[in-house]
Amino acid sequence: MSDRRLRDARRREQEITSTYGAVAEISPYLERLKLTPESEEKLNSDYEAAEHELKRLRDLRSRCRMLSSPETCGIMDDLSENLEGMMQLLPAEKREEYTETSQRIIAELNGLLDQLEELAPTEKLDDLEAELEQLETTIGIIRKCKRLAKVSTFHDLLDYWHKGEEEMTWLAEFTKTQEQLNESVARAKQELAKTAKELHAMRTSAAEVLQKRVTENLNSLAMENTQFHIQLTETNKLRANGAENVEFTLSRGNKEIPVAKAASGGELSRILLAIQVSLPAEMLPPTLVFDEVEAGLGGQAAYLTGLKLKQLASRVQVILITHEASIAALADQHYLVERIGDVSNVSLIEGERRVQEIARMLSGSAGAREAEAHARKLLGLAFAANKN
Repeated sequence: MSDRRLRDARRREQEITSTYGAVAEISPYLERLKLTPESEEKLNSDYEAAEHELKRLRDLRSRCRMLSSPETCGIMDDLSENLEGMMQLLPAEKREEYTETSQRIIAELNGLLDQLEELAPTEKLDDLEAELEQLETTIGIIRKCKRLAKVSTFHDLLDYWHKGEEEMTWLAEFTKTQEQLNESVARAKQELAKTAKELHAMRTSAAEVLQKRVTENLNSLAMENTQFHIQLTETNKLRANGAENVEFTLSRGNKEIPVAKAASGGELSRILLAIQVSLPAEMLPPTLVFDEVEAGLGGQAAYLTGLKLKQLASRVQVILITHEASIAALADQHYLVERIGDVSNVSLIEGERRVQEIARMLSGSAGAREAEAHARKLLGLAFAANKN
């Protein structure tokens, strides 16, 4: 359980790292900015307002300096000089009057310029420039964070950030518990390895007993001089059914070959029968079905196979499909399968009808005296076997 939990957690860790890898970089910026869903719109609005105000004040200040600054050949100096020159051109009796008026006008204009310049003080321009720079920096940070998060909108950025923070919190907790999980998994693996060793020892012991029993049963199923072996090969991989591979082999003489390669179809059926007969009752299924287990056998070998089936039938229900009369005669119940056109009929046969069917299986047709006599003999032997 811990191993699966650890694998799932590591998979989630990889997903978080892949998806939210930028959170560690963008979080310090976004936390410092204390952003809300309305922040981007307000920042852009404030930036436009500050930019417009700074441009207005700069224009006002520039125009005031154009009128008064000596460095820019101020218009006020030209106006004062021109008026003074004009006063020298007036008649003497008018000069004093107009000189006084011109000086008053120049003084009022200079006073107006002073007032206008006070409306655009250097401190205010400096503050606006600093504010605009700060706003520009903040907007630039947001754009950078969008690029890092690979999102296009401010709303998506906030979603990415908040979700990423949650995932990173989980990741931090996982890092703390990962060592505990690793220790738990290591202990579980040690316990499993110990159990697998114990299971291997039990299987080795059981295999020795089972292969001896199966070999004995095979010898009575016309497979004399055949040794059945169970090979247990330990592996480094622990699976649900243990840490070894199990293989059935047959040996005839010095040659040992896997059952799947060494046995014919009929032999495979007899091997299966020998295994089933050798197993304890609690390991057998309620019902076993065999299809022509006597294939390739005849005479005494077929009869002995029938007796093994009879022995097995005393412990579980055995259903057998057979064309061998000596085996069919041993059955507790005999069903005849007949195909008429497209219909298959299955019927229980007893008494004389069963005698006739066994005779037909022996000779190919019912009614022959020798076949009927042989059939009655087989059924008599079966009756004796049932009593025993």
